[in-house]
Amino acid sequence: MAKNNYSLITTSQLARICRVSQGTVDRALNNRPGINQKTKQHILDAAKKYGYSPNLSTTTVSGSKSMLYGIVLFDLNNDYFSRFIMDFEILCKKIGYNSIVMFTHNDLQTEIGCINQLVHLGVDGIVLCSVGKGEEYSAFLKSLNVPVVTIGNRIEDIPFVGINDYCAMRDITRYAVDKGYREFIYYAPVLRKRETENIYAQEERYRAFIDEVERRNMKHYLAVNQEELLSAIKQSSRCAVLCPSDYYAIRVLNIIRDVRLVGLGVTGFDNCDILKKGNINID
Repeated sequence: MAKNNYSLITTSQLARICRVSQGTVDRALNNRPGINQKTKQHILDAAKKYGYSPNLSTTTVSGSKSMLYGIVLFDLNNDYFSRFIMDFEILCKKIGYNSIVMFTHNDLQTEIGCINQLVHLGVDGIVLCSVGKGEEYSAFLKSLNVPVVTIGNRIEDIPFVGINDYCAMRDITRYAVDKGYREFIYYAPVLRKRETENIYAQEERYRAFIDEVERRNMKHYLAVNQEELLSAIKQSSRCAVLCPSDYYAIRVLNIIRDVRLVGLGVTGFDNCDILKKGNINID
């Protein structure tokens, strides 16, 4: 079964996730005849992935309120998340709620386990910055009968609250152009995860960068590791390194601090408090 500690998925939810009838789910789970082998395997895989248990029992009383909200995030490496938790907690207190914060460490099965645990605890809603993506994952979230709002990364058909990442990075790129830069390096190790994780916000930022530099026919590179970054810098004369987070921008400054460079600009994205505390100028 799934690697989480709380099994919340019912046969009804499995049917919604797999887009089949409950009768088909029953045949798959109980090894009954009359089901296509491919469909059966899909249902069994979903049952394992999302934590189905044949002996499900819940403690949530229908119609009651727990006065709890759940927050599911990657980690606290990005200052944005810590600020979000603090602001969310203040808001919760104002309306008589408490919050439960859980971390996924960018692992899908851990994320599913966190969500299942929060549902088991009877939270009245979940705020999620998700690793998961796709129609099946959207069906899983909608099957929970608990309101879910996403931040950072969008999931199809799930409510989302956040900034316009595309417009923000487009404006950053234009700012760098206005500063006189004509060659650009986009440093984003996270883009290596495009095929396996939900990195919607990061993909939108990169799309905006590409659209803007290609529209202006400007020389540009993508660097997803230190070696590619240094190689791109050596190939450029006066260039700007655009980073889709302040965390990456600080990493760039550490990478290049022992390299003699003239005319290199570095910009971040989040305007994190740590920059002010450390007197770090990213412009």
